[in-house]
Amino acid sequence: QGDPLKILSTTKAADGTETVTLGGYLVRFSGPRDPDIEGDFFTKETDFGTLSRRGATTVPAYYQHGFDPYFKNTAIGDADLTLDEFGVWSEYQIQLRTDYERYLVQMATEGKMGQSSGAVAHLVSREQVGPAYHIKTWPIGEGSLTPTPAEPRTSAVPLKMFKEWAAAQAPVPRIDIGLD
Repeated sequence: QGDPLKILSTTKAADGTETVTLGGYLVRFSGPRDPDIEGDFFTKETDFGTLSRRGATTVPAYYQHGFDPYFKNTAIGDADLTLDEFGVWSEYQIQLRTDYERYLVQMATEGKMGQSSGAVAHLVSREQVGPAYHIKTWPIGEGSLTPTPAEPRTSAVPLKMFKEWAAAQAPVPRIDIGLD
């Protein structure tokens, strides 16, 4: 099992807007004997694009890879990524402007929020190693928060045929708008 997202800090701006920083491993390194449920694995040798060249980068953060019916393809914040000996560490800054954003953070607080990375499909390359596939290139273009990661260790997954599945999995929070 991977690490669920954790709340690292909460700050309040002068205008009263709260920002919550969530953190956890976006990608965990493993090997051919321990691939994800897609049969893929990432290692220190995986080329993560800008992240591999610089050791750190920032990418847009989405909910459900932009397929959520409420958030759609609107970024919910940024994901700061760094490489270490265990994988790709991510930190998300989420501004609490709406009830939906508060709900995402509440789910993280309850340990119910995972994450998944997205890469441009034509830049991804794999090499078969036994029954598994080593992801050789995976230039991360976005980090997504999701309550239903396809990989329980929060490893990245391909986005093919994900849109309909993600829409069906999207949580529908109860929002009290005070019309009683």
